[in-house]
Amino acid sequence: MLIDPTTGWIIEALEQDDIGDPNPEYKLGITNSLSYKGVSVSLVFDMTKGGQFYSNSIYSLLGRGVTKDTEDRETLWIIPGVYGDPNTHQPVLSGGKTVQNQTRISTNDLYFGSSFGINSADEFNVFDGTVYRLREITLGYSLPSKIVNKLKLSAVTFTLSGRNLWYLSPNTPKHINFDPEVGAYGSSPIQGIELDAAPTTKRFGFNLNVTF
Repeated sequence: MLIDPTTGWIIEALEQDDIGDPNPEYKLGITNSLSYKGVSVSLVFDMTKGGQFYSNSIYSLLGRGVTKDTEDRETLWIIPGVYGDPNTHQPVLSGGKTVQNQTRISTNDLYFGSSFGINSADEFNVFDGTVYRLREITLGYSLPSKIVNKLKLSAVTFTLSGRNLWYLSPNTPKHINFDPEVGAYGSSPIQGIELDAAPTTKRFGFNLNVTF
């Protein structure tokens, strides 16, 4: 990356270009069901591998310092790159060689200046959409036939269920705990863009099935 020697910030490109592909490499799902003496357990696990998304929520949280990912606020940072001329957008050379950036910036400038958070180039707000998820667990119990017959019924089953109980998105900032499935671009079906969407929720349910 080209760095402005005066500010220590990244020099943005003059032209726009593609910064990501929302299509995942693949999706995988596994379902297991076990039953024993009237007790049944069903588990659904799935994963999405790859695919990029742009997140307004993540860069807002990072830029405003309201996540533990940016708690080290007294540190000075050096962005990896070489010095460049902000007017010509060419590297600054010394003896025919590029010069490594040594200009330090504060945490506030790193995330709220023209670097990696608010006011930054859009590419630094694009993240990998890989996510591992425990989609659903269902626990059921069917009353023994002796009890059911006394009730003059054919079957009685109680079921407890939970959805979206756990997920891990390893390539997003650790402490934001962001779920790539919340991508939202208003009422548009456009994929890969998240604009301050509401977070996903856990859901719990209870079901009673009675057969006469």
